[in-house]
Amino acid sequence: MKRINSKLESDFLENKRIIEQLAEENELERENLENKMVELRRLNTKLKSELEEARKTIMLLKTNSESERREFKDEAKKMEKEIKMLRQKCGDMPGIGHFWPSEKKGVKDFMEKEELTTVLHLLSTGEKKVHLKFMRQYNWKVEEAGWTLQFKTATEDGHYYLWIGNKETRGLKFKASCQEICKIDGEEANQQELKSAKDGLRQCIKYKRLTFFDYVRFNLTFL
Repeated sequence: MKRINSKLESDFLENKRIIEQLAEENELERENLENKMVELRRLNTKLKSELEEARKTIMLLKTNSESERREFKDEAKKMEKEIKMLRQKCGDMPGIGHFWPSEKKGVKDFMEKEELTTVLHLLSTGEKKVHLKFMRQYNWKVEEAGWTLQFKTATEDGHYYLWIGNKETRGLKFKASCQEICKIDGEEANQQELKSAKDGLRQCIKYKRLTFFDYVRFNLTFL
């Protein structure tokens, strides 16, 4: 009888130990689960916050993009209007026609500071073809809208020099159809097709003089 009681007591203690162990494991698992739930809630809150910030950023970028597009369109319209006005102005000025036939419509005078400044302004708006006409005795150096132009007469080495440059590109390459023109009857001579070469921060055309005609003309095309 004692042996049976001892066996029952031993089994009872073992079962109690197992139950307590299972209870501890269950409690630990419950705590781990609660910790995981807390972490998931924290991550969910963080994710919602990040998504909200992302949404706000997207809306801000969209707003800025639309604003920038409107500003760009307004600026483009303004520039188109300015170019149109400049071209109209150039059409009324002597010596700024872009093509050779412009000379056939009548005698055109040489260009001075106002006309040269207008041409540089046109170049700053993206114009690729311009026409220059100088009196051979006068040197010129003009700056406008970030562009520079310098013309040097052929008194020293028998060559005319034309320099053009700008601050952003350090001088765009261009080609030139060059001629000497008689002031009295419009006779044309010494036509040469030249390409500019880099000279410091500018591009330069070197054109050899062959006559003593009063005018020197350069039809320029920027590349």
